[in-house]
Amino acid sequence: MKKFLPVLLATATFFVKAQQQNTNEHGHPPCKTHSHDQEIFMQHGVNPATHPDVQAYEQWMKDFAANNSGQRGGVYIIPIVFHIAHVGGMENISDAQIYDAINVLNRDFRKLNADTSLVVAQFKSIVADCEIEFRLAQKDALGNCVSGITRTFTTETLVGEQEMVDDINYNLNNGTSTNNLRFPRDKYLNVWVCANPSGAAGYTNTPIGAAFQPSKYDGIWISHAYTGSIGTSSVVTSRTLTHEVGHWLNLSHVWGNSNNPGVTCGDDNVPDTPETMGWSTCNLSGATCGNPIDNVQNYMEYSYCSRMFTEGQKTRMQAALNSFVSQRDNLSTAANLTLTGTDGPNYLCAAEFTGNKLILCPGDSVQFSDMSYHGVNGWNWSFSGGAPSSSTLQNPMVTYNTPGTYDVTLTATDGSGNVAQTKTGYITVLPATGVTTPYFEMFETMTNFPNGEFFVENPDGGPGWELYAGAGSSGNQCLKLNNFANQNDNTKDAFISSTIDLSPFPSVTFSFWAAYARKISTNNDILRVMVSNNCGQSWSTKKTLSANSMFTVSPTTSAFTPASIWEWQLHYVTGLTGFMVPNFRYKFELQSDLGNNLYIDDIYIHGPESVGEVGNSGYSFTMMPNPVETEVAVTLTAPGDDNVTIQLTDMAGRVIFENKNAQAVSGMNIYYIPTAELSSGMYMVHVFSDKMKMSNKLVRK
Repeated sequence: MKKFLPVLLATATFFVKAQQQNTNEHGHPPCKTHSHDQEIFMQHGVNPATHPDVQAYEQWMKDFAANNSGQRGGVYIIPIVFHIAHVGGMENISDAQIYDAINVLNRDFRKLNADTSLVVAQFKSIVADCEIEFRLAQKDALGNCVSGITRTFTTETLVGEQEMVDDINYNLNNGTSTNNLRFPRDKYLNVWVCANPSGAAGYTNTPIGAAFQPSKYDGIWISHAYTGSIGTSSVVTSRTLTHEVGHWLNLSHVWGNSNNPGVTCGDDNVPDTPETMGWSTCNLSGATCGNPIDNVQNYMEYSYCSRMFTEGQKTRMQAALNSFVSQRDNLSTAANLTLTGTDGPNYLCAAEFTGNKLILCPGDSVQFSDMSYHGVNGWNWSFSGGAPSSSTLQNPMVTYNTPGTYDVTLTATDGSGNVAQTKTGYITVLPATGVTTPYFEMFETMTNFPNGEFFVENPDGGPGWELYAGAGSSGNQCLKLNNFANQNDNTKDAFISSTIDLSPFPSVTFSFWAAYARKISTNNDILRVMVSNNCGQSWSTKKTLSANSMFTVSPTTSAFTPASIWEWQLHYVTGLTGFMVPNFRYKFELQSDLGNNLYIDDIYIHGPESVGEVGNSGYSFTMMPNPVETEVAVTLTAPGDDNVTIQLTDMAGRVIFENKNAQAVSGMNIYYIPTAELSSGMYMVHVFSDKMKMSNKLVRK
């Protein structure tokens, strides 16, 4: 049969009646496809009831149905790609859940679902094998071998509309374009899995609706909770994608072109589906509009007991695949199946894997997961520093006992060929007993970041923590988060320390300096300081600073850089009882509200201020401030009168300042040491007499 090629001057589907949106048992509107089409028609001033292109396309559907000889015959194969939009939450579903979703689609469209046995007698004879299958793409349009699953960090997943698709394409094009260059609609069915598809369980456009908008937005938006039957979804919600693919192939809801059943009788232009008001409950004997019984179990119903397409719906969907409208007719051509790698054989092209944790302490284990593609049936792993050191399991568990940085290699095979990948320095095992205290990090001598002492978390791939030369609370180097350039609201970026040994102390003082500005007064960036007493397996938040409590200058619309020490602020982290362990770690995390830059410097962790070396019963001293700039106050508590020496030395023992006649009386005594002329770094303060000797470290900012 000759394919219909309408001259589409605009796109349209059918006007949606203004009705209150129904919700399913999970509180979501099941589908908003028809209202989505309507929005597009209204944007273009199109009345689908009278527009010639819309009417011509519908006539094409009827002509195809009347002349089945126009069907190509055989099974229609549709290359499909799943794009997961996420912010690192449960919406970032597993590959296994995607594979399950494809299995559900193929089961439903090929009438392989066992529950067709439960179809009511009146419709058993017209349950259709639609002869439509879906295969995960193995090549993109540029010829690259791909897994068929993409992942993009974008906060637009919480909205689930066109901006999200732009973010995904921008990511896939390495920041060069928002056009769908790698998976265009004439070659692939694009499915965008997200946290919230515009408030619904899912939606798409019909082919005629899709023709009125940019082709890059032709695809299916669906919630992760309605994708497949496992993981974050369920058997009950698993047919939502089947329903949306039906719309994508030009099926209406069984009650007609609205999103809400139970309002008025309607027709879907399919002869063998009875006219109905539609159902949002599973009433198998339900009858409306003068019918003896409605087709409540149809996939295009809202009944949530769907288990069938009809023969008429099969014909209508195959008609869509033979029409040029929105380029559906190219998808299952032999040339396109070859181009997309879906023509039959698997293309072995990538050995890929992940570990469930990459930074650990001695004795910890890593669960490795194979993600190689395609057609892999054999695995050969090599784990330097691991036990075992090799494995042929698909997903091995490996234990690491010795501190260090280790490579992991996977060679995958399909029985006839091999592909391999080595990830250098993939696993880091931290010391079980960390660096000694007092611990002071000024970042002045650091040349690389991250490194073996610090690690970063940057899940969105945007601006992250970096070493910055040009500012500091002391010296001229610190850590900076370029929050000014951040484009994604609510992103979280962190830097994390290696292990630190706090076990010698009953308590410690933990301080740091920060400089921060807002862009506007309503910015509410949040800094959290977290600590761990189990090498980073779990974290406890001990300090939370909102924008209002940490800004050090007034809001500025230009990128903020602290210009003097007065634009820095000292903060203390408290509540560390229970964290005096050999493998203590800390984490600084900023949750962005698109404010300005944040700088961190001079992180200082130390034990009690006074350390007695000779019988010093009744004596103690403290130093404030510490770290210091111009002058430090030494407060000595003495049990009685004494002739005391106050001494400041560098770390090599050279005396820089000395007061040999510091007379002490019973109780509190205060002495001052000038420090303005000192270079930044670590020094020692000694307080001693014939009766005692005490020392502690002083930091000059």
